[in-house]
Amino acid sequence: MADTTDSNTTVLVAGSHGQVGQHVTTELVASDHAVRAMVRADDQVEEMEA
Repeated sequence: MADTTDSNTTVLVAGSHGQVGQHVTTELVASDHAVRAMVRADDQVEEMEA
């Protein structure tokens, strides 16, 4: 990932419910980035919001 000081960056994570995507999403949120997450099934959205 590129190192940036802009904490207002919005990042799209495709496959955010997968093994790697979950870790990437967690790190981005911890770094104060806004994250848009793509998942395959609607029930995965509820799991990601938790």
